[in-house]
Amino acid sequence: MIEKMRKKYQIPNLLSKKWGLIVLSMALVSTNLLQAKENTVEPSIEVRMVAGQEKIVTGKVISSENNNGIAGVTIVVKGTRKSVVTDFDGNYKIEVSSDDDVLVFSFVGLAKQEIKVGARSVIDITMVPIAANLEQVIVVGYGSQKKKDLTGSVTTVKAKEINGIRGGNAAEALQGKSGLTVVSSGAPGASPVVRIRGIGTNSDSSPLYVVDGMMTNDVSWLNPKDVESMSVLKDASATAIYGSRGANGVILVTTKKGKLGKTIISYSGSVGSQFVLNNYKVANGSQYAELMNTVALTAGQAQPYQNPSQYGKGTNWMDEISKAGLMSDHQVSASGSTENVSYNISLGYFGQEGVWNNTDYNRWTLRINNDYKLSSKIKIGHNFNVSSANTGQALTYRTVRSVLSGSPLIMPKNDQGGWNPMQNNDLINPVAELELNKEANTNNLRFVGDLWGAWDIIDGLQFKTSLGEDWMLTRFDQFLPQYSINPSFQFNNPSSYTENYSTNNTWLWTNTLTYDKKINESHRLNLLVGQSSEETQFRGLGATGKKYAVDNLDYVSIYSASINNRTVNAFLPAKSSRASFWFRTNYALKDRYLFTATIRADGSSKFGTNNRWGYFPSAALGWRISEESFLKQLSWLDNLKIRGSWGMTGNDKIFNNVAYALVTQSDEFHAIFNNQVNPAAGIVNDYNPNVKWENNVQADLGIEMSALDKRLTFEFDYFNRKTEDLLMILPIQGGSVGIAPTYSNAGSVQNKGYEVMLGWQDSKNNFKYGVSFTGSSFKNEVVDWNGLTTTNTAFSTNLQTRIQEGQPFNYFYGYKTQGIYRTQADIDSWNAYAVSKGNTAYHTAAKLGDLIYVDTNGDGQITSVDQTNIGNPFPKFTGSIALNAEYKNFDFNLDFTGSFGAKVMNNSYNDFTSPNNNMHTDWLDSWTPDNTGAAMPRLAAGSVNMNRTIDIMVFNGNYVKLRNATLGYTLPDSVTEKIGISKLRFYFTGSNLLYFTKYKGFTPELADGLDYNSFPISGSMQFGMNLNF
Repeated sequence: MIEKMRKKYQIPNLLSKKWGLIVLSMALVSTNLLQAKENTVEPSIEVRMVAGQEKIVTGKVISSENNNGIAGVTIVVKGTRKSVVTDFDGNYKIEVSSDDDVLVFSFVGLAKQEIKVGARSVIDITMVPIAANLEQVIVVGYGSQKKKDLTGSVTTVKAKEINGIRGGNAAEALQGKSGLTVVSSGAPGASPVVRIRGIGTNSDSSPLYVVDGMMTNDVSWLNPKDVESMSVLKDASATAIYGSRGANGVILVTTKKGKLGKTIISYSGSVGSQFVLNNYKVANGSQYAELMNTVALTAGQAQPYQNPSQYGKGTNWMDEISKAGLMSDHQVSASGSTENVSYNISLGYFGQEGVWNNTDYNRWTLRINNDYKLSSKIKIGHNFNVSSANTGQALTYRTVRSVLSGSPLIMPKNDQGGWNPMQNNDLINPVAELELNKEANTNNLRFVGDLWGAWDIIDGLQFKTSLGEDWMLTRFDQFLPQYSINPSFQFNNPSSYTENYSTNNTWLWTNTLTYDKKINESHRLNLLVGQSSEETQFRGLGATGKKYAVDNLDYVSIYSASINNRTVNAFLPAKSSRASFWFRTNYALKDRYLFTATIRADGSSKFGTNNRWGYFPSAALGWRISEESFLKQLSWLDNLKIRGSWGMTGNDKIFNNVAYALVTQSDEFHAIFNNQVNPAAGIVNDYNPNVKWENNVQADLGIEMSALDKRLTFEFDYFNRKTEDLLMILPIQGGSVGIAPTYSNAGSVQNKGYEVMLGWQDSKNNFKYGVSFTGSSFKNEVVDWNGLTTTNTAFSTNLQTRIQEGQPFNYFYGYKTQGIYRTQADIDSWNAYAVSKGNTAYHTAAKLGDLIYVDTNGDGQITSVDQTNIGNPFPKFTGSIALNAEYKNFDFNLDFTGSFGAKVMNNSYNDFTSPNNNMHTDWLDSWTPDNTGAAMPRLAAGSVNMNRTIDIMVFNGNYVKLRNATLGYTLPDSVTEKIGISKLRFYFTGSNLLYFTKYKGFTPELADGLDYNSFPISGSMQFGMNLNF
C-alpha cells in the first residue's frame, strides 16, 4: 500500500541515497463495522524529507488474550506531536529522530506502554487489559476481586486448561485440582461426579454451577470451548453469598465475550478415536473349561471337560461389544468489540461414539453473548445458549455383569443367525442387548441464558438486574422388536414403542446494588446488597404402544398402535420456589488488612411455615504481611498473605411438600356404593412440619505466597467442614404399614483436611516453561447418626455399605479374612479356639479350602456381628502435576493426575450366583485337595467364599494417569500473512495414554467405590487445528 501511494503522489524513492531519507508515514484508522457510522476518521498521509539521522520504526501490536493484531492503537513519540495509528492487522510505521526517543502505545481498556527505541528498528509489543496488567482478577459471587484482596479459598481454571480436555464436559478440567474430587465416567456424554471438600450430606452432594450469573445443576449443555474461566468457591466465606445453594461448594463459569479490536473469525476442531483400557481379565475358553472342572471336583462331580485346551480363546465378550469410537469436536465463532458493542457468537458440534456398540452421544450448541453500551451510564446485554444433545441407551448392571460372567464357550449368534442365550437365566446376551436397544434415544433440547442491564447511578454506585431462564425439553423414544432370548430377563413380547416427553424449567430474577469506593490511599470499600426470586417446575407425559405389524421405526408411532394396545406413562409433577436476600461488605485498609462479611437469608417452599427461612452468615480476615515495613525490603518477596474464614451455608435438596400430609388417589382406596365406583384417596406418606434447613458450618485457614517476580507461587489451606441437622429419612418409631417415612433433621458429618498448590512459571529468551503441583486430602467421619446404624446393599449385588457413628460415610461393611483352611488341622485348630470361648465350632458353614473369617468381637464364633469396616471409599490424597513449555512456535503440555488411599469393592470378583459363571483368571489358582497352597479359596457355589461381602473383593483404588498430553505448532506470522489468515495452529492431543493401577476392574475411578455397573475407562488420540481470520 505504501508503494502504491508513493507512485500516486509521484514521490521519488530516495532511500538509497546517502544524504537523504524519504519517510512515508500513513495513519489509517480502521474501525469495526458496527461502529463505522459513529467514528469515521478520514485516512491521512504525511510525506516529508528528513535528515539522514532520522529513521523509521515498524512493528505490530497484538493482544495478550488472543495474540491477534489490534487495530486503532495510537503510537506517539513522547514529547512531540508525531503520532500514527495501527492498521487493521495491528501494524504500524513511525519515524523517530534519535535512539533516545520513547514510543507511547495507548488504547481504550488496555494498559499504556512506554518503550525506548534504542538501536531497534522493529518493535513488536503485546498489550494487556488494564485489570490483567495490575492484578489477577478472580470471579467471585456477584462480582470479581483482585486475587490479592481475596479472603476466601478459590481455585481458578483458565480457558487453556479447559481446552485440553478430551470430553464434552467442562467440569472434567477440574480433575486433580486442590480440594476437588472429580470422577470421570467412560460413558459417552456422562457428566463427571464433582465433590468439593468431601461429602457432607445424605442427599445430593453435587455443587452449584453458576454460568454467567444463571444458577444450574450441571454444565452438560455447555460447550467447553465457550468457557473463559471457572472459579471454584470452596470455603464458607466464598460460598455463603449463595446461601442454601452453596452447601456443597460453588463453581462459577464465565463464558467468552468479545475482545477489543477487529472482528475475529475462528475455527477450532479436532478428530480422533478412543479405545478401551481393559484391566479386568476373565478366563478364556480353555481356562473357563478348567474352572468348570475345578467346580465339579470340589462338588464331587465328574469333570465336564476332558480336554480344556481344545477350546482355545473362545468368545471374548468384551471384544464382541467393543470398538474404536470416533470422536469429533468442531466450533466456529465470531467475536469482537468496539467501544459500544461487544459480541461473541459460536456454533459447536461434539460427537462421541461409545467404545461399546450403540452407546453414542452427540451435541450441538449455539451461544450468543452480546453487550451494548447505550450511554455512558447504561449497559445491557444477554448471554444465550441453546443446545441439543442425543444420548443412546443407558447400560444396566445386568449387561455389564453378563460381559464379565458370560461363558466364552457360547457364540453371540447360532448358525441360523438367531441370538444365543447365555449359560444361565441370570445372565443376558450382551451383544444382543446392545443391538436390540440401539433405537433408544434421549434428546435434551435446552436453553440457558439471561438478559441483564447495568446502570451506573453515580461514580462507584451500580445497579444491575438480570432475568435468567433454564428451560429443558426431554424426549425419550425407543422401539423394541419382539424377541425372546432369556425367559427371565431378555425378552419383549409383543413389539413395543415408547415415547415420553418432559419439561423442566427454572426462572431466576436477580437484582444487585454495588457500591465501590476508594477513600484516599488507605481505604477501599465494596458493599453489595442483593435480592433474587426463582421458581422451578417439572411436567411430563408419555405413552407406550404395543403389537406393531412391522419392525421399522419409520412406520411406528403411538398413533399406529390400536387403542387397546396403548398405555399412558404418567410423571409426578413438581414445583418449588425460593426467595433470597443478601448483603456483603469487603474492606481493605492500606492494602494489607482485609475484611469480608456476608449475610444471606433464603426462603424455600420445600419447608413448612415453621422453618421456611434460613439465615447464613460468614466472616473472613486477611493480612498481607508482605506490605508491612519489616518485609517490604525483601525484594524477592512479591506477596505473603494469611487469611481465615468462618461461615455457614444451607441445603434444601429434599422432596417437595414433606411438611404436609398429602393424599394420594389410588385404586385400593376406591369404594363401590350402589354398584357405582366412588373415587377415594388416602395418606401414604408420613409428614414433618418441623423439618428445617441442613446447615453446613465451615472454618478455613490459608496462606498465599508469590516470590521471585511472581515466578514462584504457593498456597495452603486447612479446612474443617461440619454438616449439622442432616436431612435424613428416619424409620417411623414402632414401625408402620402402608405409611412411608419422611425427612427429619438428625445427625452430623465432618470433613477435615488440607489443600496445597505449588507453581513455577518462567521464561528465558524464546523458551517459556512452567510446572505446577496441586493436591488435597480430607478425612470424612459420621459424628452423629441419631444413634442409628444404616446398612445398604446395591441392588442384586453383594456390595454392602454402612453409615455409622465414628466411621466414614458409607464405608464397606463385610467380613475380614485371615487366610484359608488348607488342611483339616486348620479347621481343628480354630474349633479348639471356639471351644475355649464356650462354643462348639468356630465357623459352622466353613469347609476345607474356605476363607478363615476374622472373629472381630472375640466371642469365639463367626456370626453376622463379626462384619466390620473392610474399606473406605474416600481417597487419602488426590493431586496432579502439570508441565507446560513453549519454544518459538512449539507448545507442549503434560498433565498427570493421581488418587491414593481409596478402596474399591468389585462385585464381579466373587460373583458366583450360578456355578457356571465365568470368573477372573485369579480363580485358576483356587484351592483343591491337590492344590492346598493355592492363592484363592475353593471355587464352589454356596460356599462362604462366594456371594458375600468379604475383603477379597476390596481392592486398592490407587491410580496415576497421564490425563492429557498435547503437542502443538503455530505457523509463523510470515507464513500466515501470505495466505491471508492471522493464526494457524496444529496440535496432537491424547488422553489417558498412560494409566497405572493395580485395580482389577474396568476403572478405579468410582465416586462411591462400588464397581458393579461401570463403563470401562477409555483413552483417546485426537488431531486438531485452531484457525483465526
